[in-house]
Amino acid sequence: AVLANMLHAEMSVWWREGRVQLPDYTQRRMDWWNHKPHLPFQLQIMSRSKDHTRIFDEKYIYRQQLLRARNEKRKERRNEYQEERKQFKLQQLEAKQRRHSKATQAIESLKQSRRLDLSPGLLSAGHKMKA
Repeated sequence: AVLANMLHAEMSVWWREGRVQLPDYTQRRMDWWNHKPHLPFQLQIMSRSKDHTRIFDEKYIYRQQLLRARNEKRKERRNEYQEERKQFKLQQLEAKQRRHSKATQAIESLKQSRRLDLSPGLLSAGHKMKA
């Protein structure tokens, strides 16, 4: 139990903080230890129980193909939506920056007119400054 706790403490994520990066091969092996990758579909079929189902059941294989195709379409649609959302957010940010720059320009022009001691509210549209 003591060795198991020491091994777990040494191989958990937080122990890597501030230490040298592991080589890729070793890092993959450590990741596989906690997160095993899925087996290929053909091997998953072979590992099913022979008592309840046929191993190469055509109906099951066909349903899995449909399921995989549907999930691929969903993934593509999700990626397309994310791209559209990124573009929309970028357009919103650009519009906000344009409004901000327009507002700062208006404030700067107001500051310049106040330096000349002119009140913008009291001047008529046809007023010309005296030279």
